[in-house]
Amino acid sequence: MDLYLLMNYKIIIHQQKDPMNVLPKAIRSSIAHYLFLPIVQNVSLFRGVSRDLLFQLVPEMDVEYYPSKEDVILQNESQTDFYIIVSGALDILVDSDGREQIIGKAVARESFGEISVLLGRPQPYVVTTTEISKILCPSRKTFLNILHDNQEDEQIIMRNHFQDLEALIMWTRKAIHV
Repeated sequence: MDLYLLMNYKIIIHQQKDPMNVLPKAIRSSIAHYLFLPIVQNVSLFRGVSRDLLFQLVPEMDVEYYPSKEDVILQNESQTDFYIIVSGALDILVDSDGREQIIGKAVARESFGEISVLLGRPQPYVVTTTEISKILCPSRKTFLNILHDNQEDEQIIMRNHFQDLEALIMWTRKAIHV
């Protein structure tokens, strides 16, 4: 029953304008900051960036809900958004010799999908929910525009991304060879 209600809510939201859009921008921003800034500022991708960048980014994010066992990203797909998990859990999988292997898990305050957004490359893995998940989705265009205006933060984010990517590669190699 809960899944049915969640899916109907998701359909209604996509068919209608977001109720937040009727509020003045300052109020929408305040609500977004209150709800999501504590989560976003603890995402490893944003470690060490200015508060100004986060204040610009958080109100621009869409919120999406995914039921359990739904693919959020497909392997070799080019993404237009990346994702920040507010609640829920996801598996990160790769296709190895025709079968999917779990190479990692993602939970609240973690991000995924940045490879397409930051590097312009298809995603090398599948990301599937393991439970109902609430996810923030900053669009590529908005995110890159904000980064363009905050070039010191852009360097920090790229450095963080490459560190996270290196850890994922090491974890993937370990998971596939075990």
